[in-house]
Amino acid sequence: MSDYDDMTNADVMSASEMAEYERDAEFALDAADEREALEREKAEEAAMTSDGHECQAEFIDGSWDYCGCDDCNDREAADAEEWRPGQCDRCYGETVSGPLGDVHCACAIGQGADPEDCQCGPEDDSEAAS
Repeated sequence: MSDYDDMTNADVMSASEMAEYERDAEFALDAADEREALEREKAEEAAMTSDGHECQAEFIDGSWDYCGCDDCNDREAADAEEWRPGQCDRCYGETVSGPLGDVHCACAIGQGADPEDCQCGPEDDSEAAS
């Protein structure tokens, strides 16, 4: 243990230096508080929808329950364009192993389109040949 281990700022700073140090620390804390308040305000503004009310959408049991605001209507329309059970997912028709497990062809495991409507496989003959 050295002689300096038990020393504080007051032991090595003059009174004016200590006052300046404390003033700087207070300014830094005030700036941090202002940044937090600004971030909170931005988050609250982001939660407001384009029509001026707060979006009440909730994620319940694995799907979104939309509130009917303009932003929710846009999200719902975009979600409708995604794959649904009974549709061909237009994959390459093979099981792919990923970090979260196997990803199966929806048609091959009976969740996709009927065999006559399945469009899985390479997009064109050039990919099948390579």
